[in-house]
Amino acid sequence: MSFGLVIKKFISFFFEPIGIVITLFVIGLYYLYQKKHYRAEQFLLGSMLVLALFAYPPFSNFLVSTLEEQYPKYESTQKVQYIHVLGNGHTTDPSLPLSAQITDI
Repeated sequence: MSFGLVIKKFISFFFEPIGIVITLFVIGLYYLYQKKHYRAEQFLLGSMLVLALFAYPPFSNFLVSTLEEQYPKYESTQKVQYIHVLGNGHTTDPSLPLSAQITDI
């Protein structure tokens, strides 16, 4: 792995919601270990509030909608040449047809 990729992954961790929550939680645990209960409560409560905020559907839908509105909506009259599945499970079993090897989980 290149050094630039490691730096990018390290920095981007702190800009993602789960990275922010984990960072605040770990800092809160550190202050709890240091017996600084007021600071620990602030960071632990802050981590839970940030987690609740990003899990709250109106807020998360607002964040996603700004990204989704950048692209045109699909028209059912358009001819489709390919379908790209962005994520799913897969089972490699030669006795199954290719369409049955994709799991529903």
